[in-house]
Amino acid sequence: MPQLFYDSIQNDGVRIQYYRTGGEKYPLVFLHDVGENGLCWGRLVLLLEPEFDVIMVDARGHGLSGTPENGYKIDRHVEDVSGVIQKTGVHKPVVIGHVMGALTAAALGKKFPELVSGLVLIDPPWYALSPEAAKEYNQRLSNKLRQQVSVLQEKPLEEIIQAGKELHPSWMNEDLFQWAKAKQQMRLEAADYMLESQEPWEKILSQLSASILLLTADVSSGGNVTHSVAETARKLSNKIQIVNIPESGHNIHRDQPSLFWDALYRFLKNHHWPGIKGRKRFSLWPFTR
Repeated sequence: MPQLFYDSIQNDGVRIQYYRTGGEKYPLVFLHDVGENGLCWGRLVLLLEPEFDVIMVDARGHGLSGTPENGYKIDRHVEDVSGVIQKTGVHKPVVIGHVMGALTAAALGKKFPELVSGLVLIDPPWYALSPEAAKEYNQRLSNKLRQQVSVLQEKPLEEIIQAGKELHPSWMNEDLFQWAKAKQQMRLEAADYMLESQEPWEKILSQLSASILLLTADVSSGGNVTHSVAETARKLSNKIQIVNIPESGHNIHRDQPSLFWDALYRFLKNHHWPGIKGRKRFSLWPFTR
């Protein structure tokens, strides 16, 4: 892991922790999924740090961030991230979000378009469901996650890592360590973001002005975005590029890291960082299990 600077902001009475590699480089902001933390991006940071100022945020109720009294609504996550961007002073970063983080990134792009230049949305929870069906589905997901994490939190770290190996045998050890550590740190009520009212994703997407990379997974392996939803997204925005990553669940960047990196690299090269062109050492995922 490269050298990291640790800092935090206070937003609405909540401490929001973030980590930064720093330097006068093109900025990237990473937002993790529920039950994870900012350090879960591990190997990506190793690859990106030489040319990018990488900022990774611990969402409220996760990692070293505080426990809020006023809930986990996505709008509150948005205010947290906008506060980090403004404190660091970075200019129009690309914001990369995974599932819950993707919801936050998209909502950030809608509310504060002046703060971002691009969005990478990794398997966001976009569904073709009625509001009633979506509410029931999210309630089941929230309950399931709370139960799973509650069981894990009763175990020592080594046993959580072993449980992760059994669930995700293809993941690298450093990914499993941070995944396990994040489970220990998560406050269970953070899963309640799923139960909070949210604007329809279709409405948010149609109003985004930044360029967008949507990465989708195999629904049969746990991915959220179906083919029909992806096609709806394509019709709603002329800013969107959609890449399906085969043989991956919703942890695309861990299940298929090389394919994930290829898609991210091409998006950054084509839209945001012309200096990456011709730099062959960035074109391939160099890590092996």
